[in-house]
Amino acid sequence: MQSSSHPGGAPQSAVVGIAVSDDFEIVFRHARHVAPKAVNLRQRAEIAFVIGSLEGKDERTVQVEGRADEPQGAERARLIDLYLAVFPDGRARQQWPGLTYLRATRSGCGTRTTPALRR
Repeated sequence: MQSSSHPGGAPQSAVVGIAVSDDFEIVFRHARHVAPKAVNLRQRAEIAFVIGSLEGKDERTVQVEGRADEPQGAERARLIDLYLAVFPDGRARQQWPGLTYLRATRSGCGTRTTPALRR
């Protein structure tokens, strides 16, 4: 789950696919450069993620706060390669107009183990 703020201050969240570098850069994409999330993050770079899974018995989450940017040139190419290593089916979409890759770098993080919410 990725969260950011609308320029007016309202919170906005979305489930996004991520790739994480060895330096803990979080890479994610938007299908359009004019998508609300991309526009919001260009204006207010503060971002937060909750990363985790409720599959099996692994019930841990990591909460990360940081800042987002939109790398260009060789840095963008490196991050796209990282993203496509996790989501290889994304190669078929590389020609989509307006495809935007964003990076989040952390300013803080914490972990938590919680019981799964099961019915």
